[in-house]
Formats: sequence, C-alpha cells, structure tokens
Amino acid sequence: MAGPTNSSNFLKIVQVKWCITLSFIFVFQLTFGQGPTLLDKSANPGEVFVEFDYRTYDVKGSYYLFEDWQKGDIELYTGTSISDQSINYNTENDMLEVMVESQVKVIPVQKIYRFTVKGKDEGKRFFIPGRYYILDEEVPLAGICEVVDSGYYGLLIRYSSDVKEATYVPELDMGKKEDEIIIIKKYYLSFGTNVCSIPKKKALFISLYEPHGEELESYMKEHKLNHRKVEELQVILSFLNDRYSHL
Repeated sequence: MAGPTNSSNFLKIVQVKWCITLSFIFVFQLTFGQGPTLLDKSANPGEVFVEFDYRTYDVKGSYYLFEDWQKGDIELYTGTSISDQSINYNTENDMLEVMVESQVKVIPVQKIYRFTVKGKDEGKRFFIPGRYYILDEEVPLAGICEVVDSGYYGLLIRYSSDVKEATYVPELDMGKKEDEIIIIKKYYLSFGTNVCSIPKKKALFISLYEPHGEELESYMKEHKLNHRKVEELQVILSFLNDRYSHL
C-alpha cells in the first residue's frame, strides 16, 4: 500500500504535466490563433520558408576614381617624374596606386605635386592635391582635385567618396539591399590659389568677378550662358581670363 509520501509525489507529477500541457496550448494559440504564418505548414509546404532573411550582400561600387587602371605620368613634390605608369587613385585613403610588375605600390597624396592621365581625343586630364588651394578662413582643400580650367579664373573638381547605406525593409521587401560606395564631385571656382563654391544665384556669381561685372553680365545675356552648366561655365571663364590678361 502506497504511503502518504508516494501519493503526494504522484500528485506533484500530475500537476507539473498539466502545467506543461497548458503552457504548450497557450503558446500554440498565441502563435497560430491569428491565422497561418510562414511557419504554418499549410502556407509553407515542405517548410522551405524561414522567418528571417539570413543572406548577406556585398558592398557595391568602388573607392577608386577611375573604373580601370589608367596610363599616366606622376610628378612628385621632390621634383622627380615617373612616366607612363598604370595608375588609379584611392579616394578613401588619399593615395595614388601604381601597378608595377603585377604589384600595387602606393604614393601618399602628401608626396604628389600632380599627376596626369590620358583623356578624350588624346588630351590629358590634370590632377593636383587640394592642399594647394585655400578656402575661406585659410582652410586648404582636402583630397585630390582635377584642374578643368587652369587660368587665373579657374575651375576645379574635388573628388571624395561616401557610402550610401542600404534602404531595404524586410517587412515590405522593398529598397536596395546593398550599401553602395559613391564618388562625389564638387566644383569650385579658383582665383589664383583661392577657391570658393559655385553660387547658385547668377547675381552672386557675377559679383565674384569685379571689375568685369557689367561686361560679364552682358556677355552671359547675349550668349544665353548658364554658369551652373560646366561647358557653358568654361566659356564664361575663357572670356574672363581674356579680360584678365589685358588688365
């Protein structure tokens, strides 16, 4: 005959089993009571779907200024010249990379005076460290700049890079899934070694070029030139440099 202790143990075991059973029923109703989910076999035949997207995505784009290696010439700050090299510029690290016998060598921007690469129609594109140009409050430009117009009234493009973050929303299955590296171009007007951003307003742009303001305004109006279009801006700068050379 089982004593009181054995009966008590038996009741405890039964209570524990009921607690586990009730907990399971509660979780089951909470999970499936609102209709089928991805884990419901009727909506997920073969259980091929998973609740979370575990895929990884590569970063798109590149920190390099050029899509491919370019043939170019390098002039160092020391006066040394290196000709006909395969080069590319890394905007992330501010370094010129040079391919030498299947190996990549690097030259920090601080050691470069300028470098050139072949452009369209066998022309050349000139690049120079931004530190040679001064913004307001005596702050030098950072990174590398392409010299589009080298006259006293000149035009530069400063290159830098940034990462555009992914916009993908899993719940909506919308947006871009990869981060993307983008090359940023910013144009600057140069006045000798001083530079400034290109004003949006025509009046502010013209005011930068006194004492040629009245002539410049008439010239732009006559030829219907927009200073915010690069090709038309180059025409304007050519006109201004011609006036400057006759002062």
